[in-house]
Amino acid sequence: MHDARMPEAYTILPPLPADIGRLAATENLFVLATRPGEETLCCGGLIALALERGRLPVVAVLTDGGGTDPAEATGRAEARARESRAATAALGLPEERLFLLGLYEGMAPPAGMPFHEQLLAALIFLMWSRDCTVIVAPRERAGRHDHAVAEAAARTVAERTGVGLVLYEADGAA
Repeated sequence: MHDARMPEAYTILPPLPADIGRLAATENLFVLATRPGEETLCCGGLIALALERGRLPVVAVLTDGGGTDPAEATGRAEARARESRAATAALGLPEERLFLLGLYEGMAPPAGMPFHEQLLAALIFLMWSRDCTVIVAPRERAGRHDHAVAEAAARTVAERTGVGLVLYEADGAA
């Protein structure tokens, strides 16, 4: 919705669900993003709220965000990694709580493909080693391979470990 008193580029977002505050205050969050920038654009408020309430979330970024053009991928991936580190630091997240997994964009392994079980094991290990109790992950988006893999992986991790699962919308992020 748009408020006429604000510049056209800004909109007023709907209020957050009431239980987001409880979630940020009582759970150890594991935020999974598909590429650098998504973690702060989609979950920055939740991360900041958790930090404000004395919780230290863990953030894992699945791909490098370099895109699919090999000529530009390395430079873009390096820039996005720097931006992600700076943005999460600005929120107050200690750098040792940010994990850039670095898979090539569009190449996250789906279920049944080589290395999918290793991806699940890595996510479970990161969550277990930081005592995370809820995984926060993007919903599948039509035509977005990495989002489909992230949601499916998050659902599998939650099912295998018994942790909670919260899905967020990542439309237009990063």
